[in-house]
Amino acid sequence: MKERSQTKIICTLGPASENFETIEQLFLNGMSIVRLNMSHGTHKTCSKIIENIRKVEEKYMVKIFVALDTQGPELRIHCTESLHIKEGDNVKIVFLDEFNRYAHNKKIEAKNKHLIGVNINTLEGLCIGNVINLDDSKLLLRIEHVGNNYLETVALCEHLLKNKKRVYFQSLESDRTFLSGQDISDIDFAIKNFLDAIFVSFVESSKDIIKIRKLIKDKTVQIISKIESKKAICNIKEILDVSDGIMIARGDLMNDVGVELLFSSQKQLVYLSKSKPIIMATEMLQSMVNSKTPFRSEISDIGNAILDGCSGIMLSSETAVGKHPAICVDTMRMVSINAERYLNQLIGDLHGDTVSAAQTLEWSGAEDRKSMLAKGIYFKKQSIQKRD
Repeated sequence: MKERSQTKIICTLGPASENFETIEQLFLNGMSIVRLNMSHGTHKTCSKIIENIRKVEEKYMVKIFVALDTQGPELRIHCTESLHIKEGDNVKIVFLDEFNRYAHNKKIEAKNKHLIGVNINTLEGLCIGNVINLDDSKLLLRIEHVGNNYLETVALCEHLLKNKKRVYFQSLESDRTFLSGQDISDIDFAIKNFLDAIFVSFVESSKDIIKIRKLIKDKTVQIISKIESKKAICNIKEILDVSDGIMIARGDLMNDVGVELLFSSQKQLVYLSKSKPIIMATEMLQSMVNSKTPFRSEISDIGNAILDGCSGIMLSSETAVGKHPAICVDTMRMVSINAERYLNQLIGDLHGDTVSAAQTLEWSGAEDRKSMLAKGIYFKKQSIQKRD
């Protein structure tokens, strides 16, 4: 088994990684935690994954932490097949029930080349000129007409849009149902299968987590709140009080706060979380979905997350549907180990002695890792200036 990082590596399992052999290789390469994403998975597929995880545990006599990620009140698009949308193309968006009624009608499909269904039941608040964000900003649609139960839009860029990708509507006024029937069923599935944690999507207040705790009635299941909106940032202190940790889900968070404020929002959340575990998520190694090597910016993203004080870093499509899941984990492991060594060196400079990884973690909990790192860099600069 390879040297493991102190920072937990979370892998989302899916079609590319659900078999025993791949799960085994992910574990050997440094995977600490498995994520089951219920936005895409079913109880049947997840049961098979859990079975394979237990086989790996038995073979190596280890415990692999398994978490279920709820879908929550998120919006996703539905299309009968992948749509290659070009800049300037017309795209029609309809309510999901309407889409299901005539999605396979060839005459309607011919009239509406790009037809998308969305799980909404109102268009209140939307107006001509609003921009709709799909698939984590990879596709932007501008509203040209608002009908009773449909939108006519034009594409502002080119993108291959696949089924069940996320969509974000600016200014949409809709009733927010925090826990759907599917979410409740998925949480029950997690408890019956003795999973270790639930990643709760779209948490906006402490009330959301209290609902979950009443539902599970089991304090041994950890609750990780996913922070994905401005409202959640405003309520972060009360959310932290009732959560076992947080996940900074940067995809939906960017949609809500805007691309220009994502960086500062991320830093603010890490700082405010203090001693609670933090997971950094979304496109940590996105280029490696297809490539065997990462972008330089992705290496820096991983390293900075660790230096900031994150307890875990997460892979999503990289391991769920990517071409090289095992290589992704190994890359993240090596970058993490080197970032941790650098952090140890900085803290060692501050204390005037060599610091072990265990001591770093101990001081992190006691003195706030983020503040210590900031002080370490400050004192290092001061001593350099004095020597000069």
